[in-house]
Amino acid sequence: MIKKTILGLNSLMFIAFGFGFIIDPVSFTPLFLGVSAPQGDLLIDMRATYGGFSLCVGLLMLFGVIKEKYFKASVFVAFLSAFSVFVGRSVGMATAGDVGQMMYQSLVLELFLSVFFGAMFFLENRGKNNILLRVF
Repeated sequence: MIKKTILGLNSLMFIAFGFGFIIDPVSFTPLFLGVSAPQGDLLIDMRATYGGFSLCVGLLMLFGVIKEKYFKASVFVAFLSAFSVFVGRSVGMATAGDVGQMMYQSLVLELFLSVFFGAMFFLENRGKNNILLRVF
């Protein structure tokens, strides 16, 4: 039950983040990224990527909370999304000269979620015929 609750909360965070960036990226950008929102094509792209992809990932995770047979796949989606963003942010921070406090906070959260969802997926599926074994 606790695992579904945590996955559900994570999915709601992604859904809210997605809708926020789709509906009002000008307000959400400084709130979550600590910078002013871009203009023109970059603002449109921000709605599509920050908004659209976040909404998609959140809905996929929520689907796994609602439908038991998709729970493991949803946990894997949660792991991949947290880990991928963690890797991307790490590379960005390593190559950037000036990194703000918000980036460090986000990095810590992404590391925690990567470890948590990774452990939830990989440790519970050790030795079983899980999705990775069928794909690879």
